[in-house]
Order: sequence, then C-alpha cells, then structure tokens
Amino acid sequence: MVVDDNSGKHKATSNLRKRFNELNKNTNSNDPKIPVKPFVKEIVFSDVNKKTLITALSDTLANIIVVPSLNEVYVSKLFNFLDSKHFKNITIVGLPEWTKFETIESGLLEKFKVHIPAVHFIDKESMQVKNFRTNYRNSYGTEPNKYSFQGYDVAFYYMYGL
Repeated sequence: MVVDDNSGKHKATSNLRKRFNELNKNTNSNDPKIPVKPFVKEIVFSDVNKKTLITALSDTLANIIVVPSLNEVYVSKLFNFLDSKHFKNITIVGLPEWTKFETIESGLLEKFKVHIPAVHFIDKESMQVKNFRTNYRNSYGTEPNKYSFQGYDVAFYYMYGL
C-alpha cells in the first residue's frame, strides 16, 4: 500500500492497514508448499523517500500497489515516477474518484493495469448488457438507467437462488 503523509487521517486507509496486517499474520507460515509468501508493505511515498518505493518493488514478482488517495497531484506524481523508472509487473488499485482526475494520462492507466472498484459498473460490450438494453428499449421506448440495470441484476440473482 502506497500512502501519502496524510493517510493516517482517512478511515479507509486505517481499515486497509488493519486488513493487510491480518493478511501478513496469516501468510507468514513456514509451509514449504508455498514457495513465495504474499506480503504487504506500507510505504509512504513522497519526494523525499522515493528510494523506499524502489527497493520495495520486485523485478520478478507481481507488484500490486493499493493507493488510497484522493489527492490528484499525489497520484499523478506517483504514476509519473513509476513510469520514469520503467517498472514492470505493476498493477495499481485506486479509488472511484480517480475517474474524474484530469492529470493522469490514459496510457498510464492501461500500462499499470489500474483497477478501480465500482459498485455500478456496466460493461456495455457484454452480450447480456446489449440484449438487456435492446429488450428494455423495445418494451419501454427509452434507454435503461442505472436503476434498471440494478433491478435486473437483483431479480436475476434471486431467480437463480430459488
């Protein structure tokens, strides 16, 4: 988890820190069947201590970086720094608010395989979504809104639970 100097003030960061500590406790076994034990580090990334981030990243293993920051300037600096060092095997997990950021190039979002959790994501390329939209338009003469999609998903979930 890469955080800024103010991260201690955010509840989400505190919750992530707690979960990561639990993960570290549960994966520090001496089981020889697990060749590489997953671990979580918390790194404060700033202009002063960039070297800490460099040494924490692996050249051979996958690096998943969670960045619980709403600070656009901070996130942009982190992306530009990672890009300048030509790191590979990086996946970044960000926040939904990042979709409104204007200073991060879309190429970097792709390069670092950015994942943004979203409750209301609609995959418009999915065949199910295309079929639903067509059927909805034919039935109601208008485009479905997010509540239409949510209603469909909930009904679909419970129908298969019967």
